[in-house]
Amino acid sequence: ISLIGPVLLSIASITSTAWRVHVLNEHFFVLVSISASFFLLGVLYWSPSRTSTKESKDAEWAILGMGLFYLYILLWRAFPSPEYIIAFTVLGVIVSLTLRVVTGEVSAAQKGAFLLWLPTLLALPSIIAPEWKTAVLNEHFFVLAALAASFCALGGLYMGEAQQKGDKEQIQLAGGNIVVGSVIVYMLLWLALHAALPNNADLAVMIVLFVCTVVGIATYIIGNAQDIKGLRLYGGTLLAFVVGRLLIVDVWQMALTGRIITFIGIGVLLMSTAFLGQRKARGWPILARRHIVHDIPRRQSDKPLSGMAVPLPSE
Repeated sequence: ISLIGPVLLSIASITSTAWRVHVLNEHFFVLVSISASFFLLGVLYWSPSRTSTKESKDAEWAILGMGLFYLYILLWRAFPSPEYIIAFTVLGVIVSLTLRVVTGEVSAAQKGAFLLWLPTLLALPSIIAPEWKTAVLNEHFFVLAALAASFCALGGLYMGEAQQKGDKEQIQLAGGNIVVGSVIVYMLLWLALHAALPNNADLAVMIVLFVCTVVGIATYIIGNAQDIKGLRLYGGTLLAFVVGRLLIVDVWQMALTGRIITFIGIGVLLMSTAFLGQRKARGWPILARRHIVHDIPRRQSDKPLSGMAVPLPSE
């Protein structure tokens, strides 16, 4: 309660114009001291024992949350836009991994991973930033790359641990992080290719659709082979997006040559998926027939039948 006074007085430090001059000003140290005070109190009062009451645990989390809140404000004021979004992303990863180490629970770490949604929302303007028209490796590229890497890395890490424990809820949450990370990867690939190929937008679209098709087919086949519903749904959704975009958008906008190449290439990939699915369901008929032909003499006699034609079984 004694920290309420410094918290109210810190509003002036947050809104001060001194941040425009330099970062290491007196307001910087005000925010650092308040954030460090909350973290110190949270660590001192932290009680991992199961005998502690729910009220005490809620108070501990509230104190640590206030320290984290002031740390976010400090990063927001210290870094310019959009660099502070990368700082928010790194902080979210650190908090999630710290919760995993301290609590030893994947569920707590997954809750910490929800902090990545704040920089994700703040990164929405990076998708339509005008810098994409002039350069590929701009500041918004690294914002989206950091988000994609964080979602995929945390999702993959917690997915493995959740699968070992058989926790379906945590498996779904980890899978959701991987899906979000992959969507950001596709958007980043789309923006980067259009920036790198400003005079050939059809080629950029073609490459992105081919990548999405290959990933969708691979995940669908793996999910079908290992009976993983989430992978099948992800692959099917990705393929539906590719087909839908081709039929609704690209068939009217692409040049004739690009349209032919794209439709033929993706059509061949989709037909190969149907062939592989039929192979899994019915097997290879030629190999099955050869197996029957070679097995007939062995079932009729212990010795192979030489000089005799073995009739093929009727279809």
